[in-house]
Amino acid sequence: MKYLKESLKVIIYIFLYSLTFYICGALFKLFYINKTYVYVISILAGILIYLFNRIIMPLLNHFTLPLTGLTFGLFYFVNNAIILKLVELVLNQNVRFSNLVNLLIISVVITIITFIIEELFVKPFLKVINYE
Repeated sequence: MKYLKESLKVIIYIFLYSLTFYICGALFKLFYINKTYVYVISILAGILIYLFNRIIMPLLNHFTLPLTGLTFGLFYFVNNAIILKLVELVLNQNVRFSNLVNLLIISVVITIITFIIEELFVKPFLKVINYE
């Protein structure tokens, strides 16, 4: 049962990241997503963001902790921008950010949308799942 709950949690977070990536791509024209496979690319981006957040983000946070402290947490958005740049590199021609400013803006927007959806829907749902 424990593995089923963990698998469900992974799927929910991948869906959350895919949804926020798709929303940002649809609302803002600050970056390019290949329109032919927009849903597939959003799902792949969600998977990559989840994996990079689990593997690379702890290392980034560890090494940039002094900068994050000096900027009162604002450097965290730069870490998210680095993760998005890695997603762009992996997805090659299907996702492109035009410049660094757009990348930082999308990083802030994705972080805010993810936080709101996570606090309103994901955490209460996971709390219900864990107490059954």
